[in-house]
Amino acid sequence: MTHKLKTSHLLLGFLFALVPLGFLACAGSANEHADEEETQSTEALAPPDPRMPLLDSAYNDLLRRCEADEPTDSIRPLLTDSSLLWIRDIENAAATESRAILENRPFNEELSIVTYRTLQRDNRLAGVRKDSLLYLSAGPNGLVHAVRTLELGPFQIRNNRGSRGLATSPLVPIIFFQWVDNRWLLDVVATMPVITRGMETVALKKNWTNSHTILYWLESSYRNQLKNPVDSTLLDPVN
Repeated sequence: MTHKLKTSHLLLGFLFALVPLGFLACAGSANEHADEEETQSTEALAPPDPRMPLLDSAYNDLLRRCEADEPTDSIRPLLTDSSLLWIRDIENAAATESRAILENRPFNEELSIVTYRTLQRDNRLAGVRKDSLLYLSAGPNGLVHAVRTLELGPFQIRNNRGSRGLATSPLVPIIFFQWVDNRWLLDVVATMPVITRGMETVALKKNWTNSHTILYWLESSYRNQLKNPVDSTLLDPVN
C-alpha cells in the first residue's frame, strides 16, 4: 500500500526547518571557510562537468515529486541505497532500541529516532504502515523543500559527489547527491549530520549530553503542538 505525502512539517522537515539557520551558517569548519577562495580559483580553471545539468535535473525532479504529493514508491528510486538502509535502520531503532543503546548513536541519528518516537507517541503516524520515515521526510515541507526555502549557491561536483551550500558560503555544503549508475541520487546519510551539526556544537559548548540537548530542543520546538509532553521516556521505545 502506498501513501500520499500529505503530512506537512514532520520529522526531517522539522529537523531542518526548526533548526535556526544560524546553525547552518556555521556548519562548515574554519578550515573549510579559509580554503574557499583558493578552491574557487582552482575550480574556475577546470572545464564544466558534463554531469552538472543532470544534477540540476535530479534536484528539480526530487522537488517536483515531493511537492506533488507523489507516493513514496516514486521517491525511493531517487535516494541512494545507503539512504534507504539508513531510513530502515532509524525506523527499527525507534521501535526497539533502549536508552543505553540509543545514547551511543551519533547525534543526528539519536535526534531522528527521538523525534520519530515523539511523533509516534503523539499519534502522528496513525495509518502509515509502509515507508513511514520516508513518508514523513518527503512531504511538502520535508527535507528537500526546506532546503529550497534557503538562499542557495550553485551546485558543486567533486568526483562522484554533488553538493550545494548556502549562497553566502557556497563551498560549505548542506545537501549531498551521489553519482550512481549514471544518475544523481540524494544522499541522506551525508546530509543529515551537516544539518544537525550546529545543534551538536551548541551542546558541546554548554556541556550538555546529546539526550538532554535533544529533549530540550524538542520541548522548545513543539511546545503547545503536541498532545503528550516531551520527556525522558522518549529515550526508550514507545509502547
